[in-house]
Amino acid sequence: MGILDAITKTATDAATRAGTKAEELIEVNKLKSQQSGIKDNIATTKRKIADFCLKLYDDGVELDETLMKFCQEIEEYRREIKEIDDEIAETRENFRLRQSENDEERL
Repeated sequence: MGILDAITKTATDAATRAGTKAEELIEVNKLKSQQSGIKDNIATTKRKIADFCLKLYDDGVELDETLMKFCQEIEEYRREIKEIDDEIAETRENFRLRQSENDEERL
C-alpha cells in the first residue's frame, strides 16, 4: 500500500497548500480593501482642501501664486459650464417655440 499512501499524502499536501493560498488571498484582499478605504479618505480630504482654497479665492483672499493659477483655471472651467448652461437653456427655448408653432399650425 505504499503507492496509495504516497498518492494520499500528495493529495493532502496539495489541499493544504491550496487552503493556505486561499487564506493568503483572503487576508491580502482584506488589507487591499482597507487600503482602498484609506485612499478614498485621502481623496475626500484633498477635495475639502480644494473647496476651501476655492472659497478663499472666491472671497478675494490673496493666495499663493500656484494656488491662484489653479483657482483661475477652475474659474475658466466655471465660465465654460455657464456658457454651456446658457446654450442648453436657449436650445430648450427654441424647441419649445418650434413645438408651440407646430401646435398652432395643426389647429
